[in-house]
Amino acid sequence: MFQECVFEQLEVKQSVFQEIECFVGKEVILSSSTSCLVPSSVFAKVQKRSRCLVSHPVNPPYYVKLVELVPHPETVTAVMEATHYLMTKVQTTD
Repeated sequence: MFQECVFEQLEVKQSVFQEIECFVGKEVILSSSTSCLVPSSVFAKVQKRSRCLVSHPVNPPYYVKLVELVPHPETVTAVMEATHYLMTKVQTTD
């Protein structure tokens, strides 16, 4: 999984995902921590959007162990399930 955490500027986030797509395998989940941009905009320039979603932690994450998962309209169920599993594992690891 690749988790992007840059500032809330759509063009910057889109650029990060366009660049990272060249370096990661086609099965790597691409996730953004955006809190106000919709997934369809953030991932608009990604080739394989079925692996994309928003994984936004509630703040402060060290007190509130909760992550909001928001799929892109094309996100497949397996990506949501894998991300949920990973976030659950991280939550239980101190």
